Amino acid sequence: GEHPAATFDIECSKGTYIRTLCADIGSALGCGGHMSSLVRLAVGRFALE
Repeated sequence: GEHPAATFDIECSKGTYIRTLCADIGSALGCGGHMSSLVRLAVGRFALE
């Protein structure tokens, strides 16, 4: 069946583990969590448009 889903835009510094952040958010909510996709919108002066 379908599971609840959430979408986040996160601005972070290098070295941030987004997969771990997703799992930690799920743990804090008491429901578990994982990441199904990741899109890097910008790195330094380079950005997706």
